[in-house]
Amino acid sequence: MRRGRGSRLSRRQQDKTAERWFALILLAIILCGGGAIWLSTRPLALLPTAVVLLVGGFFVSRIVRRRKQARLQAEEEGRERVRQLQAEMQEEALQREAEKRRRIEAMLHPDRVRDEIHYMSGPEFERFMADLLRQKGYEVEETPLSGDQGVDLILPDLDGKRVVIQLKRWTGPVGNKAIQATFAGMAHYQADEGWIITTSAFTKSARELARSTSVRLIDKDELTDWLEGLREEEEGTPD
Repeated sequence: MRRGRGSRLSRRQQDKTAERWFALILLAIILCGGGAIWLSTRPLALLPTAVVLLVGGFFVSRIVRRRKQARLQAEEEGRERVRQLQAEMQEEALQREAEKRRRIEAMLHPDRVRDEIHYMSGPEFERFMADLLRQKGYEVEETPLSGDQGVDLILPDLDGKRVVIQLKRWTGPVGNKAIQATFAGMAHYQADEGWIITTSAFTKSARELARSTSVRLIDKDELTDWLEGLREEEEGTPD
């Protein structure tokens, strides 16, 4: 970026220099023209005037040509940078889409759930579940990583209902605290229903509390069923 700014500054300096030369040459032409009128009665008076006019015209045309070439080159360099940027953005988008697809396809096998999901970080698991839900046909909104009020994903229109989802990539059982946080998130986001999806299981107390708070619990077994069903759908879809 610094190099590009420097090159633009250099062209500005060249333009200013060219303008100075142009002004000097015009002044010389005017002076010579006036002198030519005064000396028009002398036999050799037109010779220096003609020489000055020819030299001045040569320099003016050369300056104009160089400025035009510099402008055309700058415009072409700008277009080339735009083309390169567009190509890079398109390539990055294709790579992200391919990576998303590869991650989902790799996770569609139930025997990989316990092994691979457990190695994901919290944000990675959230992105995976958002992709998985979109693959199942849901419209999904992702909440900020901080200040999410206990909600990681939102289904804004699931059969006319607004659903908030809390994700728990845990190995131990999920207890009452997660149910309470999801219930509070339902109120905060004005949702009709709340889900908790976990890679483990729920305590007996958590299941009892969920029944009275409209919170749906999805444990590792149901998550595995989702993956298996999606895998069967993918295998049954013709290429």
